[in-house]
Parts: sequence; C-alpha cells; structure tokens
Amino acid sequence: MGKVDIAAKQFFSRNDRFADAFNFLVYDGKQVVDPQALAPLDSVEIVMPYGNAAHEPKQKARDLLKLWQVKADDHAVYVVFGMENQTVVNYAMPVRCGLYDFMNYASQVEEAARSYRQNGATGEGLSPAEFLSGFRRDDKLMPVVTLVIYLGTDVWDAPMCIHDMLDTDDRCVLKFVPNYRINLIAPAQMQDGDFDKFGTDVGEVLKFI
Repeated sequence: MGKVDIAAKQFFSRNDRFADAFNFLVYDGKQVVDPQALAPLDSVEIVMPYGNAAHEPKQKARDLLKLWQVKADDHAVYVVFGMENQTVVNYAMPVRCGLYDFMNYASQVEEAARSYRQNGATGEGLSPAEFLSGFRRDDKLMPVVTLVIYLGTDVWDAPMCIHDMLDTDDRCVLKFVPNYRINLIAPAQMQDGDFDKFGTDVGEVLKFI
C-alpha cells in the first residue's frame, strides 16, 4: 500500500467524512447517515476454499468497513458500508467489489448458523432446509454497500459492471448473468454542483483533485 493509499484510508476513517461520502452516494448529499451511528467492523473477509483441490482459507481486506445502525419503524436496522480507495484505475473492480460483498453475506449466514449452535438450537421446529442451511426462512441479511472512491486525476475508464467485462453481447445469455455494478465517486467525472453536496472537507479535497 502506497503513501497516498494510506493517507486516503486515514482521511476517510473519520466517521464524519465516511458518513459524508455515503450520504452523497445514497442520499444525494442529504445528511441521513449519522456519523455517531457508525461503528468500525473488522475489514478482513475470509474466502472459504471449496472443491477437492481447495487449500487454506484466504483473507481479503477492505480499506474501510463500518456498520450503520438506524431506527426504522421502531426497530433497529443495520447496513454494512464498505469503502475502497483507488489511486489508480482498477480494470477488475466489479469482480473485486462483488467478491467483498458476497464474502460479507456468506459471513452473515455463517454467523447466524454459529449463533444458533451456540444457543443450543436443535432441529425441533425447523424445516429440513432451515436445519441444513443454518439460516431460517424468516432470517434477514444486513445490506452491504461498497463505495469506490477514485483519487486519481484521470477519467475512470474501467468497467462499471460485470457485464462490461464479459466477452459476449448475447442478450439471451446476459439476462441470466447477474450484473453486479460498482458504486463510484470519481472527481474528474463529477459536476461542479456535486462538490457542494458534501458537508465536510471531503468535497474540497475531491474538487482539488
């Protein structure tokens, strides 16, 4: 990790700046994500090996990962926010971000199963499918939103989605391939008015870039 990458990670590790970036992405600058409602999460995701040739589990580390807790309809709702800071264009970003997100979902499923085992849950009252999966029919996952912030001065010319990376334009095939898209903030592709939607110095830094 280079000096700029480290500086970017330190800069956005502050909750007010982190929340500011996601308020811009998700709520068009409206201050909905409260910095005080953010809590840091372990940014290391575990890739579990599959198949006969599988070896040891591998670790993948995000730049930043935080949990947002918000009240909705008198109950707590949780959203996982991940951030990737890029100083150079990454032409495989949809795959990288998609991997992070689905590793997190897989971890949530495993955590649910582990929690049931620790609490002594048995197969009583569960369907065979629920018992085998360790995930009940009415269980829900926390949404995972990953934001890529590109800190380079050039235009981001990399793929924005999985479909952009595939070597086919056959629409019959593509409609069966889930099209994971990345969420990107790239200063060179922002309108002048966008910089004013930030509530911290994030807007000034991006405008300077």
